[in-house]
Amino acid sequence: PIARFIADWVCEAGVHTLEPSAGDGAILKFLAERSRPIGIEIDPDEAALARRNSNIDVLNSDFFDWFVPSQYSTFDGVAGNPPYIRFGNWPIKEREKALNFMSLSGLTPSRLTNAWLPFVVAAIQAVKEEGRIGLVLPAELLQVGYAKELRAFLEQSCSQINLVSFRQLVFPSVQQEVVLLLAEKGAREVEIHAFEVESLECLDEVVIERGSPTAPISPGSKWTQFYLTAAEIERLRALKNRKGIHSIGDFARVNVGVVTGRNSFFCLSEEEARSLKLEDLTIPLVSRSNFLRYPTITTEDLALENDKGKTRLLAVPSDFDLDKSTPLRRYIRHGEREGVHSGYKCRIRTPWWSVPSTQVPDGFMLRQVSKTLMISANHADATSTDTVHRLFFHDSDLSPAQFAVAALN
Repeated sequence: PIARFIADWVCEAGVHTLEPSAGDGAILKFLAERSRPIGIEIDPDEAALARRNSNIDVLNSDFFDWFVPSQYSTFDGVAGNPPYIRFGNWPIKEREKALNFMSLSGLTPSRLTNAWLPFVVAAIQAVKEEGRIGLVLPAELLQVGYAKELRAFLEQSCSQINLVSFRQLVFPSVQQEVVLLLAEKGAREVEIHAFEVESLECLDEVVIERGSPTAPISPGSKWTQFYLTAAEIERLRALKNRKGIHSIGDFARVNVGVVTGRNSFFCLSEEEARSLKLEDLTIPLVSRSNFLRYPTITTEDLALENDKGKTRLLAVPSDFDLDKSTPLRRYIRHGEREGVHSGYKCRIRTPWWSVPSTQVPDGFMLRQVSKTLMISANHADATSTDTVHRLFFHDSDLSPAQFAVAALN
């Protein structure tokens, strides 16, 4: 249903269409029914499959080798399901070409950039004024920081942006929430419409032309707010601007937890730290969000998690002399046999076994909130993994524990 839905949307703009990451040809097949598409696919086996499925002569090429400025603004529509590849898993040669394209388009990619982002930029660059794009994208488009610049780029480039989301997982096998981005290029002030349906079977209920625009937002804002009504958005804005209401940032610096590169190697239980004789090289650790149950977390609270969780972090300074610790040398060799050192986060730091940014914060805050904000003052002298955020308080009359209690309201 998605492939036909997207193809139908895009083909309303004209017959000169493009599929920049054709895959097995699922979308290309439906484009071919109503237009004269060009299909590009970097993987030779997938390209061959796409040819068979669509009866289109799919070009086996890196899209960013093929797509040159003379092709900008020449297509009526672009449809696709761009690849989802994290920065560290993205082949370097392909990554450099795609990121260079983003830079030439005026964007600033980072080490968080995923492979799908440059394909969205390319889709906008490829279509004419009033041309259409229809893409299947990860739902993180709506909110993640590394897509903020892309959201602004879309708002500046498009006159209409439609977001279709699903209450049920579209692709259960990959546990990845997706949205459909259906946009029209144009210089008019952008209108953004949001549609939420139960499942794929309900796509026919979506009538784009009758969408109700939400309250206007400033460029670059998170798009998750479009799941609220206009009245709810305006209410939140009024509260934000009300005197006496403060953001957490007024009181504390919020930082991500420790990114180890391989939690199974660097996060240890008390028993593991003892048996490996590494106790002196570890520090207390909050490794799971369910450690945070109360306005404070104490050493005693952390001890209760010893039987079930990892409560110690291997925190070795980068200048540590390995000759001073036979147990550490032995454990590092074990890690190298297991390939820990070749993981992305480990291989880009020197030495790979020294985890950076292990500072002990004043408090912790849940990253994902269900019913209420959860903040815990740190009375355990612990740090945390990136499962939770770390809070470093500015000078304030409120103690971290008092602040945590205030957050319970």
